[in-house]
Amino acid sequence: MSNLVERFREKWRHSFLLRWVLANVAGWTVGLSLSTISINSWFVILVASLMFGAVVGAAQRFALQGQLPIRLEQWLQYSLYGGLAGVGVSFILIIPYLLSGDKLLALGIGAIIGTSIGIWQSALIGGSARLWIGANLIGGALCALLTSLQFIRGLPVGLLLGAAVYGYITGVTLQKMYSEASKND
Repeated sequence: MSNLVERFREKWRHSFLLRWVLANVAGWTVGLSLSTISINSWFVILVASLMFGAVVGAAQRFALQGQLPIRLEQWLQYSLYGGLAGVGVSFILIIPYLLSGDKLLALGIGAIIGTSIGIWQSALIGGSARLWIGANLIGGALCALLTSLQFIRGLPVGLLLGAAVYGYITGVTLQKMYSEASKND
């Protein structure tokens, strides 16, 4: 068992993608859980949206530390704005989704939130903003779709899978963007 733990620690130290995926699983799981506590007022929705963006941004910022040339001091702020804007815009789909449970609406909600986060974060990433926004759009849509599926009643398996898919898509994209940028330097 200790050998397994040591191998995980070694992988953790040297694998940005592992840290990024796990940070997104933690961030999206906690953020979405906090943001769905209650949607009985606009104020609660605003606070929940801020918490969602802040938690996801903080988890991502943790994974980015010392890895990529990104202004980390602003990452949390821009993630917060992206989450807030995304939830605000997607609100037109949230109520119909809650009433119908239509998985296409969940896909749309995730695409909107992911795109919004991607747009805001792209200001810090530089390089190919379209690639980053596209990765967030696809990752957000798949995250929401998987989250809306209930595999095992009472367990957030879909949320965990969705967040992992989002983290993998965006993590691979970040690695690709920065490996290409370093080749061009």
